[in-house]
Amino acid sequence: MKWRQTPFDGQVIKPYNIKVQKLTKISKNMKSLMQKITVGSLSAMLFAGIFIPASSAFAAASFNNDPLDKPTLRVSKISPTSWGTSVSVNNGDIVSFDVYFHNTAINETAQQTTITAVLPTGSATNHNVTATISATNASSVSGSVTVNLSSSQTLTYRTGSTKFYDHNGTMSPMSDGIASGGISIGNLPAGWLSQGHVTFQAQVGGQSGTTSGTPAVLTSAATNVAENTATLNASVNPNGTNTTVYFQYGTDNNLTTPTIFGNQTIGNGTTNVNVIAYLGNLTANTTYYYRAVAQDASGNIINGGTLSFVTNGNGQGGLGSPTATSNAATNITQNSATLNASVNPNGVNTTVWFEYGSTSNLGSTIGNQTIGSGNTATNITTMVTGLNGMTNYYYQVVAQNANGTVRGALLNFTTTQSGSNSAPLAFSNAASTGQTGATLNATVSPNNATTIAWFEWGTSQTNLNSSIGHQTLNSSGTFANITGYLSGLTQNNVYYFRVVAQNAYGTTYGNTLSFMTSNTSSTQGPTVYTNAAAVMSNIVSLSATINPNGSNTSAWFEYGTNTSSLSSAVGYQSMGSGNSSISFNYNLTNISPNTLYYYRVAAQNSNGINYGSILSFNSSSQTSSNVNSNATPVTVTTNASAVTSTSALIGGTVNANGIPTTAWVEWGENINSLANKTITDSIGQNSYAVTHKKYVYSLTPATIYYFRIAAQNVNGTSYGNTLVFVTPAVGAASTVNNSQSNTGSSADTSNDSVAEAVSLTASFDKDSVKAGDTVKLKVSYKNDSDSNLSNAILRVFIPNDTDFQKSNIMPVTFEGNNILKYEIGKISAKGQKDYEIEIKISENAKTDSELKFSSSLTFKNGKAGTLNTDSVLKVDSGSSLAASVSSTAKWIFGNWMIDLALAMLIGFGIYMFFFRAKSVSVI
Repeated sequence: MKWRQTPFDGQVIKPYNIKVQKLTKISKNMKSLMQKITVGSLSAMLFAGIFIPASSAFAAASFNNDPLDKPTLRVSKISPTSWGTSVSVNNGDIVSFDVYFHNTAINETAQQTTITAVLPTGSATNHNVTATISATNASSVSGSVTVNLSSSQTLTYRTGSTKFYDHNGTMSPMSDGIASGGISIGNLPAGWLSQGHVTFQAQVGGQSGTTSGTPAVLTSAATNVAENTATLNASVNPNGTNTTVYFQYGTDNNLTTPTIFGNQTIGNGTTNVNVIAYLGNLTANTTYYYRAVAQDASGNIINGGTLSFVTNGNGQGGLGSPTATSNAATNITQNSATLNASVNPNGVNTTVWFEYGSTSNLGSTIGNQTIGSGNTATNITTMVTGLNGMTNYYYQVVAQNANGTVRGALLNFTTTQSGSNSAPLAFSNAASTGQTGATLNATVSPNNATTIAWFEWGTSQTNLNSSIGHQTLNSSGTFANITGYLSGLTQNNVYYFRVVAQNAYGTTYGNTLSFMTSNTSSTQGPTVYTNAAAVMSNIVSLSATINPNGSNTSAWFEYGTNTSSLSSAVGYQSMGSGNSSISFNYNLTNISPNTLYYYRVAAQNSNGINYGSILSFNSSSQTSSNVNSNATPVTVTTNASAVTSTSALIGGTVNANGIPTTAWVEWGENINSLANKTITDSIGQNSYAVTHKKYVYSLTPATIYYFRIAAQNVNGTSYGNTLVFVTPAVGAASTVNNSQSNTGSSADTSNDSVAEAVSLTASFDKDSVKAGDTVKLKVSYKNDSDSNLSNAILRVFIPNDTDFQKSNIMPVTFEGNNILKYEIGKISAKGQKDYEIEIKISENAKTDSELKFSSSLTFKNGKAGTLNTDSVLKVDSGSSLAASVSSTAKWIFGNWMIDLALAMLIGFGIYMFFFRAKSVSVI
């Protein structure tokens, strides 16, 4: 064999070298291929480890950044509505705000979305208002508008004005927290179907709106007016501040030097409290002016409107003078109202007119007319125009003939603001009773919408299953007194009642009151005896004995320095409605030393007012107006009793330490915020512990509640220890597996037919799930009855190891981490609705475990009702491979420390492979 010589290097190539070259070439190709595969794989891992987690970090929700989105915040007058970034308004105007929200992310749900508005404090000629939308996984967005005022005024949130509108324009009421911490609209899915609005209102100045912490005072018409007596009425909302209320009255319409009467403490609740005081020693045929006055914890004084009444007497204004009665205004609009009155000329030619104005000084006259010389009452009406919207006006009728001039009672009304309709306001007032009948009384404001009002009553506070007195009220904005008449009652029996008012914007229930029919012997007023006073060095203890004679009775002491002027009244206190004598005491301070005083006891019930004998005492030389006991009440909370699924009896004991004391009970679901308070009651001035307990109603079944007793006197407020009770669940709810549903049990409904006609069901869209799956829970209610349900709330409890994703019904709020709350409000007769809730099963859900979902529907149909249903979902054995891989990948690529270590390892591998590799030796 010959050896072949290469032409370019003269080397001799042996045959086997050709094979080596071929093998070397293949090796190099394989090496190149492996390099490419390795680089590609390492690059893919590097990209996945670094960029995928980074991109996930940026896959967040976002708000209002689409070109078609509306501004985040807009403002307008309530009428006409013209949205913009600024608005000019006057004192008394109502301003509307519109917050727009839209989650513009591609597929990321905005978690725990919250809307917060900031209203300015104090007075100014212009106010900036801002609103912010935020979520736990999104950057916040804010909007700002300007409210320009004609004078320096406040801007105050209007309670109950916050409303939620979904993308279809369906409205749902919201809580009042938008201007005080924000409101939650839940988890907001991405897309146009989740866009919507939240609106709320504020009022310029102090007309019909109150700043949080400032009591709201409404003076109401006097009742039971006789020759020498009258009952003064008012409604006061403490708005969260400890509040004292009293009345000022006198014959001067300006109340320059008024008499103060009926001082009482009503606590620091957030609901309206009816306040009553009984006046005595009045002069017949006399016009008296009065108003309710509230004082808050900081000493601020808030005056209610000034009204008047005329005591009865022969001819009212002297022999032959006319008799004049002012009646409620009607046909009230934004700029006009019809004034009404009734006048009897009493046989002498008489001229009548109205005086009116925006203050109790009046100042304007209208409707002058002659009504002749008859002897019967003539109805007088006059329409007044040119009024300002949302303004309080006073008026009275004036009648004059040759024998004198008389004036009717001073009344008031409030003009409306176009578009300011809302649910009515309703307050139950004390009933007038007899042996077998009663007159039920209430005050209702239609809130500018035609309103139907009636009374519900019964023999149990939780069973007001009868109704009377249905009547229609015109669409005015003022309060109207309404009455209902009961007959055929049982003597000496306790009954309960409340007023109900309903218009197109909702149903309002007044407070529940009670009365006791009298027995055969209780046709007179209370029996009263004034007892001798005990004079001590720095205090005088007044004493009396009172028998209510079977009717609700109030008592007080009157004193002064002469028998003809017992002008000071103290110790106003309820004495109950028993038929036995009760001791009544009051420690009198702030009197002059070495002075002769006269005093007597007075007591009043529905059958009249009686006075005890006038006695006297001589104050001690050591008595001083600056001397007083400094003891606060001693309070001890005691265990709750009579606990049901929706009610409980709670309270404790109070030692007044010899000083007139009031007491109430505070309760709630949060130990740090006992937001609910019972009505404040006077408990006297005993020097020993007395029991004070109250029933609370409309509780939620299977819920923990905290409570404590509280008491207050002139030296301060004492709080008892905080205790707890748990309401039991209603009935025994069935357990339902997988996709089946259960109609829950009902309790405490107003009647069996309604209870049986309302149902609540729940079902899943899958028969089985695995960890990481998404499931839909459908909760449905149905009202097959012919009655509307009110105050409906749906709660859905989702267990641990699950996460709420979205809902087809908005808004949804969160109570804690596991309870979804839908505030439904009204459920119409024959109404039904489906709530579809998307829930993701956690990757950490245990295999073969059962996840229990509970749903609860609470509502009212005359009283409280509850439906419950449970559904159980089973997690199948074993998670899927994809879920396991996904979980591992999340751990690897979702941790920046792991990512950094992985990147360093990949870099080291590339360096070693490409830069440190040696060439293959060829032999």
